[in-house]
Amino acid sequence: MLLHRSRAHEYLTRCGLDGLIATSPVNVTYVSDFRCWLAPQFREYMVVPGASTRLIQQNFALLPQEAEPALVVEPYFAVDAVDSWIADVRVAGGADYEDSGPDLDAPSRVVDLIRGGVAPSPVEALVAAIEDRGMAHARLGIELDGLAEDVLAALRARLPRAELLDCSNLLRLVRAVKSPDELVRLRAAATAAEEAARDAFAAAQPGVRLGALEAIYRARLGEHGADFDHFAFGPRGLGIASGGGYVLSGGDVIYADWGCLDHGYCSDTGTTLMVGDPSPEWLRRFAATVASVDAGMAAAAPGVLASQVQAVMRSAMEEVGVVDSYPHGHGFGLEVRDYPILCPPTGRAIRDECVEVSSDLPLEEGMVFNLEAPLFVLGRGSVHTERSFVVTAGGCEPLVPQERGAPVIAGGAQAIA
Repeated sequence: MLLHRSRAHEYLTRCGLDGLIATSPVNVTYVSDFRCWLAPQFREYMVVPGASTRLIQQNFALLPQEAEPALVVEPYFAVDAVDSWIADVRVAGGADYEDSGPDLDAPSRVVDLIRGGVAPSPVEALVAAIEDRGMAHARLGIELDGLAEDVLAALRARLPRAELLDCSNLLRLVRAVKSPDELVRLRAAATAAEEAARDAFAAAQPGVRLGALEAIYRARLGEHGADFDHFAFGPRGLGIASGGGYVLSGGDVIYADWGCLDHGYCSDTGTTLMVGDPSPEWLRRFAATVASVDAGMAAAAPGVLASQVQAVMRSAMEEVGVVDSYPHGHGFGLEVRDYPILCPPTGRAIRDECVEVSSDLPLEEGMVFNLEAPLFVLGRGSVHTERSFVVTAGGCEPLVPQERGAPVIAGGAQAIA
């Protein structure tokens, strides 16, 4: 189960909610384990020419405080939904099936679901699940970010006595601390990315296109069963590029950042690629990025504010004379950036109709985040160090082994270190 269920129920209690409703693809996955590749990209105009760009596939995950949860999906995608930990799966929306009659080659729960009745719309299926649980008068958090106005209006019309409150940020706060199953997926993604990048960088040498390294990286990810997310570089200190046309040459000092997806969970990390013998000047700059990340790791512990970790990272770079850099950190999980965000205080709050807390979050045991320290020298080169960590009861520790004590030297003389 991806959901940190005890944490979710603690938030429901704290906010006086009888339950919550996840509506976005990422949070439906988080609450239910159901993941559909099409949901985050299937838009209305792709089905109805001339229509809007809103996402057209509407799934719901209902998590009550007391009763059993429910999952609403479209019929064609129930094949994956029946693997959810949620027993009450309901199908809704249009689908065309030719019924094969009573004799089935392969009896299936999906057949039973569809023959049991497909609700005309996801809203009707969700309302029925809420009413079946005696929650038509309930106080419910509902994720409004990205929810179409007509869908919300239909829910309010069908549940006139329920109190529907935006819980978009509540869900982000729940996701900030990872469940044991999430940690397994995050470690698998980070390991796959690390091993794939090691093989890719082993092929780096003068005259090689960065695209050739990316091709190796993509192929190795496939061998690990992971999906490509990004393989980015900072040639000549000009910024961050994801194209593969740049050709390596002697003296290059290049920011490198890469990541992948494993069953929907992200990895993100980085180092510095140097072609040929690095100069003392570049080694000094690189060492400053390493020291910054190490200082942040040493400072991170439960109860420490996110901004305090970032301040320590910045100070570590300033102490060695590096000031034109922005060392920082960020959580990650089902999205490449989750809470906490380790940055200077913004004075903002993380709020919706259910929660309101400072955006400068205190670290908690089980949070997973990256610490990264990039440095771009315009027109010359760029250096980078980025590692992944998990907060423990006594501090924090690497999510997986990611040795970054030295840059990658092109030509295979030195692996990722």
